[in-house]
Amino acid sequence: MVSSKTLAMGPFVHRLVAVFAFALACAFLCRYQPAILAQEVILELGFDDEDDLANLFAPAGVDLCGQALPNGTIEVSDGELLMKNDDLLGLAMFSLDPEEVGDLFPDDTRDYKLRVLVNLDTVNELLVYLRGRVGVDRESGQIDSISERGYAFVILPQGTSAEAEYADGAILIAEIDECHSFVPHLEWRNAGNDGFAKEAPGFVVSPEEWYWLEVSAQGQDDGGPVLLSVTLWPEDEDQPLTPQLQVVDDDGINHNDETRKPENNVEVLFGASFDFGQQPGAMAHLDDLSITTIGGCAVAPVVATRSLWKGTRNVEGIPTALYEDGETYSAEIELTDIRSAGVCDAAGVVEIIETAPNGWEFDSVSGGGEIIADNVARWQIELTGAEEIDLEPISYTVIAFGEGRAEFQGELSEEGSGFTFAIAGPRVAFSDAAIPEISDFGSIQHWLILGPFTREVDGAAPGEEEIVRDYLTDGDVFEEDVTPVAGDTIEPDYGGEAASTGLASSATGRNPGDVPTWVEWIDRDDADDRIDFESVYGEQNEVLCYGFTYLIVEEDIEVNFGVSSDDAVHILLDGDTLHANNVARGATDRAYQDLPTEFESLGNVELSEGVHTILVKVFEGGGDHNFRLGFVDEFGLEIPGGPDGVTIALSEPECDDCPTDPDFKRGDTDESGVVELTDGIRTLNFLFTGGPAPVCGDAADTDDNGAIQLTDAIGTFGFLFLGANEPPAPGATVCGQDTTEDGLVCITYAGCP
Repeated sequence: MVSSKTLAMGPFVHRLVAVFAFALACAFLCRYQPAILAQEVILELGFDDEDDLANLFAPAGVDLCGQALPNGTIEVSDGELLMKNDDLLGLAMFSLDPEEVGDLFPDDTRDYKLRVLVNLDTVNELLVYLRGRVGVDRESGQIDSISERGYAFVILPQGTSAEAEYADGAILIAEIDECHSFVPHLEWRNAGNDGFAKEAPGFVVSPEEWYWLEVSAQGQDDGGPVLLSVTLWPEDEDQPLTPQLQVVDDDGINHNDETRKPENNVEVLFGASFDFGQQPGAMAHLDDLSITTIGGCAVAPVVATRSLWKGTRNVEGIPTALYEDGETYSAEIELTDIRSAGVCDAAGVVEIIETAPNGWEFDSVSGGGEIIADNVARWQIELTGAEEIDLEPISYTVIAFGEGRAEFQGELSEEGSGFTFAIAGPRVAFSDAAIPEISDFGSIQHWLILGPFTREVDGAAPGEEEIVRDYLTDGDVFEEDVTPVAGDTIEPDYGGEAASTGLASSATGRNPGDVPTWVEWIDRDDADDRIDFESVYGEQNEVLCYGFTYLIVEEDIEVNFGVSSDDAVHILLDGDTLHANNVARGATDRAYQDLPTEFESLGNVELSEGVHTILVKVFEGGGDHNFRLGFVDEFGLEIPGGPDGVTIALSEPECDDCPTDPDFKRGDTDESGVVELTDGIRTLNFLFTGGPAPVCGDAADTDDNGAIQLTDAIGTFGFLFLGANEPPAPGATVCGQDTTEDGLVCITYAGCP
């Protein structure tokens, strides 16, 4: 791979987002090709003799945008296909012959699945393209990556990935563009900052064992969306019920006239050792290759939309549910828009399979569902004659285990159809431990981000005088006095009082109406531990971006800062320059480049009790664009979690003595000042009968888990009638503050003086 509501009462906006997400994910089912398609095996290769190579094309070499790479060989050997890497540079690839693709595939579909037995033997990566395009020059026997397009499905064996969670092997999905570059999909499963999806298959991928690999693509790639799935399992075991990895590409492949040419459509391509270091002479084996078109009705029988529990935060720009290890959470799947008879028959029997995050367990399911594995549940629902009725949502509870990022995956299918449809709606949850204000490397993870701005003087290090200029000001607000919150906008006086010349384009939609808008960015505590502007805005060159946060200091303290950046950086503390370094440099993982030992201004910084502001401005020439600002000791060593008594906020407290939320009593939902029976009843009414939402969410959160749930009402009743422990701080009898940071807020509370 390349480098680099309790749920039925969910907020209306979450439903709107979920329905919109489904529309994106399944739009191709409404506008794409004929509604009814035939299932057909279009190619089977057992590799018993050389005739099985007739439909395949193995180029002599690859033009990687000016870099010539010799290709390895393929041959039939002992009833298998042997791929052998080139002996010099270590690369092997082959594809379907583009002259055969048009004959093999029906004219009305490119929806298909590929199944093959694979043995990685000595290669460190095996790649399969679907919807593959490359520039084919038959005269020279070369392929040209300038026309390269496709979806890559990758297997990594044990010991290849440097990430601990994938040490036993991994499967990846990526979208590949020209010159074998990847299209970043930061929204994909476990993408992180890499931009490609990844998952551990759940077993050790041994290089010398045989595995079944099944990959599929559904949807029109020339405009999208496309549903991509990959399943890997040992040869002598049953195929898993659901793919281990499934993603949706909302906008398809970036085709042009050249890549649309039939002669450049290889459709399916295999490669070895391309992205994880070339391996001269390495080998891999394939057997029993088949390609089958997906048949049945291509229109979804019903719209299925997932809702997760309350208590969300924007983690790396995505609204995300929060969880704690060992706690139970509720979710539901709403079923709407049942397909009536038309081009396809009316919807019949559908099967829904929901997979909870790895290591989690289903506790209960409704609607006639069954738990078929610890983290897998299944429903079979008869929709015949149900077009005019409202279906009850199906719901379930799960027990969360572990810490970090967790993701749900669901799909539905229809009896008699080979099509699979992804369940839409929120799917990601994070534990608080994975998104701390200050990481275990001491770096600040919660920021407001603004940009990207163009400028008069380009370059990674435009000069000391340039980096300290004000690129933000609109003439009223200046760098030294800006105090934003998420969603605030500012329009700099481009080319006037501001040194910026404009707002750079961005494909991520962070600046609605092309107006610079402060974005809340809560970063994960991960391996690189830095704030990546390209994750926010996409790849940009010759720009600058801002990061801003508030420091809340409990009492006077002296601190030391560490800084790293790509590239030049200017930092203001309370409006005054703390640090400026006009430098062109690359990104670093878990290291501070600028320390008090070299830059005196970063050491022995006195912070008085109260609120302080930090503004970071980072310039970008080309390549990566990021920064890290954290706390170190006098020797330059990181302080995990930061100094005691220093916390981070993304909005300015409204008073001098923080925190500012009103005092409350835990469990007093109706704000009467006394925790009583009516409080539990009011919580139940909110959850299940459409009652008003609590004004003080913290008061209603009896168990202090960051979400208003059935367990809160149960906790209230247990405390009142069963002798259970008093709710967490501040408790049910004393007015006080919430000591736990979560997604709930207490706007007002009338029960305390």
